[in-house]
Amino acid sequence: MSFENPKGLWMLLGIPVLIFIHLVKSKHEDQPVSSTYLWKLAERFMKQVLPMQRLKRFLVFLFQLLAVAGTALIVAKPVIYSGNSIKYIAVLDASASMLTADEKGETRFDRALEEVRKLTKKINNGHTLSVMYASDDVYYLIQDSSSISDVGVILDNVSCSKGGCDIDAAISLAQETADRYPDTEVVLFTDAECTDMHNIDVVYVGDDVWNAAVLSLSGEEKNDLVEFTGSVISTGVDSMLPVGLEVDGQVLDVQLVECTADVPAEVRFSLDANRYGNYSKARIFLDIEDGLRDDNSYSLCVENPYHWKIMLIGDNPRFLRSALESVPHVTLRTEYKVPADLSETGFLMFIFDGIYPEEYPTDAPVVIFGDGNLPEGITAYDPVDEPAKIKKSEQNASPLHKDLVLDSTYIRRYTPIKGNALWDSVLQCGEDTVAVSRKSSDGTATTVFSFDVHDTNLPLQSDLSVLMRNVVKYSLPWMLEENDASVGEELRISLVPYEDTAFLILPDGTRQDLTMEQASTVFTPADIGIYRVAEKSEEKMIYKDFFVHIPISESSVQKLDGITVDRSAGDMWGRDDETAPKAATKLSVWIAAGALLIILAEWGLSCREEL
Repeated sequence: MSFENPKGLWMLLGIPVLIFIHLVKSKHEDQPVSSTYLWKLAERFMKQVLPMQRLKRFLVFLFQLLAVAGTALIVAKPVIYSGNSIKYIAVLDASASMLTADEKGETRFDRALEEVRKLTKKINNGHTLSVMYASDDVYYLIQDSSSISDVGVILDNVSCSKGGCDIDAAISLAQETADRYPDTEVVLFTDAECTDMHNIDVVYVGDDVWNAAVLSLSGEEKNDLVEFTGSVISTGVDSMLPVGLEVDGQVLDVQLVECTADVPAEVRFSLDANRYGNYSKARIFLDIEDGLRDDNSYSLCVENPYHWKIMLIGDNPRFLRSALESVPHVTLRTEYKVPADLSETGFLMFIFDGIYPEEYPTDAPVVIFGDGNLPEGITAYDPVDEPAKIKKSEQNASPLHKDLVLDSTYIRRYTPIKGNALWDSVLQCGEDTVAVSRKSSDGTATTVFSFDVHDTNLPLQSDLSVLMRNVVKYSLPWMLEENDASVGEELRISLVPYEDTAFLILPDGTRQDLTMEQASTVFTPADIGIYRVAEKSEEKMIYKDFFVHIPISESSVQKLDGITVDRSAGDMWGRDDETAPKAATKLSVWIAAGALLIILAEWGLSCREEL
């Protein structure tokens, strides 16, 4: 036995003080008085009672002595150690599939919480429990707790997410504890099918409840028809699924789709474009009762159109014009000479193809093709007049690289350039840089390609359209690129030119203002439904709706394999059994209960003595 607070033993000095008080306590003395026969009888009676009174006084003294000793022990907090302390880590799978409910309405997440409550019975005698919440974000709900009530409060107030489960991050976080304390027990509560797990106890809370889901929806207009294409899936069993189509709140069609177990099936709907071509929202849904309701519909939102006025200036700009016309949100105007005053034209972006002004606009994005009148900070070298392959810059990744292939893209003539520290390399020919970009402090972008697009085979490839799309987006950021997203997915929202503020309307109708740093922000949705991102200025407001769904993987059975927690790493820290945390039985509560009984007994005897 040892003491958590040895200084409390100083209170044992109260014992000699108590003995001293009893020694100096005044005692009664016999005084001779006149007596009669009755007094003699009383004297004989007192002689018979005196031994019992002495016993009572001794017991009172003993109880007071034990009370002082008990109080000292309570303050000193005695413990008895019995082996190493175990740190239990309960990893709670909080992914959307854990919301699957049985016929009674009990979800897998409910069952997982109940199993964690059973684990709390082990957190006594020095053992502790940490509860880890594993969704797209992984964190501890409570850590190193030895209080069953505290853990219970946490479990009573936690709810399941509608995102995924980052099991790798959860195990890495648990490994940090195992690295310090080899006596760590990791328990995973999940509905995933687990195999080949090492040093991880798995509590399976899954079931055979059937589920079906809508996985996707897209729409396009062709041949006077609006065609909607979606996919659905049935997990575990073959089935016939009734799939409905709703457009702008009106159910227009229902089809029966034959599904093979765990294999996505396609469903198509066709509507008259003259009647339904101007729809704003469409949805396909499953009219069924299954285990998980959150994946039974999928929505498609049509963008509220907004357009960027872009001026293309060149003597032969047909290739660039064709590529730019395929870029969303672009209203293009072509000029064959430089206007007298570019600032008065009202355009948001200027592209110069072989024709250059004396001064480039400073308040609008600029794109330059060719080596004439290069902006400040760029040095041009002697032209190279021999074929070369164009490739992405090896110096740094650029947003202009997105979806570019450049697998067999060649050029026959170019001018090597080099930008100062403000410019980022974009494209290379061999070791020579042929494209650079930069953004000024106010976000205005400038991009330079030191070659003529007519000297390349880019017009024969889809890469030219992709490149111009990236250039426009880099120069004039879209409010939001995605039309749909999963819960937990990071979305980049950008403040478009001439808009002042941005905000979100969440699926429940609440408004969330967005704080823009460098004209953009990242938003991570936590719930399913239709969101609206809106941006406004004094003159107008533009918006875009987008649909958020649970991760597609959560609609099917998850599988985990070969996950390990290494409990030998703690030995590397020089830890041995002597320094390891020990399991301990704390005696303070029992001593306090005993001391209370002693005090009550002493009080009872004192009262009887006075009587």
